Order: sequence, then C-alpha cells, then structure tokens
Amino acid sequence: MPLIVKEQGGLGHKACISGQGDMPFKALLTHLICLGDDEPQVTAYGLEEEVDYYAPAFRFEDEDDNPWIPYRQMSETPLPENHLLDARLRKEKEDAINQINHVRNVLQQIKQEANHLLNH
Repeated sequence: MPLIVKEQGGLGHKACISGQGDMPFKALLTHLICLGDDEPQVTAYGLEEEVDYYAPAFRFEDEDDNPWIPYRQMSETPLPENHLLDARLRKEKEDAINQINHVRNVLQQIKQEANHLLNH
C-alpha cells in the first residue's frame, strides 16, 4: 500500500507494508466485494506486496481530468548488495505473510459489519 509523496506538483508513491499506507484499503475492498447486481462482479483479488518500491509522479496538479500520460521507463525496487540479499528475501516473505494476515483481518471486519447491518 502506498505512502503518497508530494513532488514537483504531482504525487509519487512509495510502497509500504499493508495497513500502513495512505490508501483506504478497507473501503476499496468493500466496494470491490459489492460490485455486481445479481452475481459478484469480482470473484478473485490478487495480492502483491511491494515494500520499498518507489514510483515518481506521473500525474500533476496542472493537468485536466484525463491527460495523455507519455511512456516512461518502469520503476524498480533496487536489489540490496549481495551480502544483504538473504535478509531481504526473508523480509519479503515476512511482508507477504503479514499482508495475507492484514487482508484476512480486514475481510473479517467487513464480514462482521455486514452481518451487523443484516441483523439489525
């Protein structure tokens, strides 16, 4: 989940551990779950934890609502030096497991709120 970084009239982002960013994850997930009239429109949700990934701004305050966004090189998370690689890989596994637990907790909250609304 991203931390929003203000820069040069735009908003970049730096990915952080799920649950710590600026994105309203619970609200977004609730809206995704509720899409569809007779059947769910969203039947699966992919997870990707990208801690320390950085992407510079590509939308700016002085643009209209639907600007042309030119091609740019992809942003990358730099690999650590070789002697730090094993620790980084362990941390990535821990981050992924923490993300799964965070999403499960959020889904449980959504479920409890839905049950409360349906039963009261």
